[in-house]
Amino acid sequence: MDRRRGATLLEACLCGVLLTVLLSATLRLGTDIAWSMGSQDYRQALYLDATRALAILDDELRLAGYTSNGSYPRVTDGGSTFEFRRLNGDGFDPATGERLWDENRVFAVRAVGGELGIYENGDTLRLLLCRHATSISFVLSGPSVTVDLVLGIEDGRGEDVVMARRRIIVLRN
Repeated sequence: MDRRRGATLLEACLCGVLLTVLLSATLRLGTDIAWSMGSQDYRQALYLDATRALAILDDELRLAGYTSNGSYPRVTDGGSTFEFRRLNGDGFDPATGERLWDENRVFAVRAVGGELGIYENGDTLRLLLCRHATSISFVLSGPSVTVDLVLGIEDGRGEDVVMARRRIIVLRN
């Protein structure tokens, strides 16, 4: 009886090839899952930034309203800038009941260099709302303004991650 122990050279090579294929498939799957989760992290960060920025903007714009001469609020620059005035103090003259507007300050919401902010009297940044803003548009309709905000960033693989949010804000006055 001639019994051979072990594997032939061909069997050993075949086993090595199969192990290599299985190992590389497992590593590739792990890498894809890691990249996918990383991309989800970018999406979640953009979603949270957009939601936070629109919530702050909602609070700010609720202090705005139509001035007595009808010049504010207004949408300028093809819909990419929203200009408004705010009420002074509680906003009303106790003697006449008329609205008291702060006539010395004009606020503008716009994106400059990827940063969405509220600017006071031209170019003075009063409040930075968020970074990575690729576009913003405003539509003024009666007492409300519709805000469409798009944020974008490049993830670790060089792919663009984009988040778009919309909010309708009703002006207080």
